Amino acid sequence: EGDVLVDVVFLASGQVQVNHIVRGLGHGLDQTALQAAQQIRFKPARRDGQPVDFPATVRIVFQMAY
Repeated sequence: EGDVLVDVVFLASGQVQVNHIVRGLGHGLDQTALQAAQQIRFKPARRDGQPVDFPATVRIVFQMAY
């Protein structure tokens, strides 16, 4: 269990640019977190009515299922 922090940029084009792991867990969870971050769907941020890139840190939470 735990969190993986992923540095990303939400691009004006509607794509996610995944840069790197800020804090990982290992055990294959880092790669799974990268794959999950790439699948995020969003509406681009806007400035003055125009879509813009928006850098962010995404928190991917892993929990044990009981």
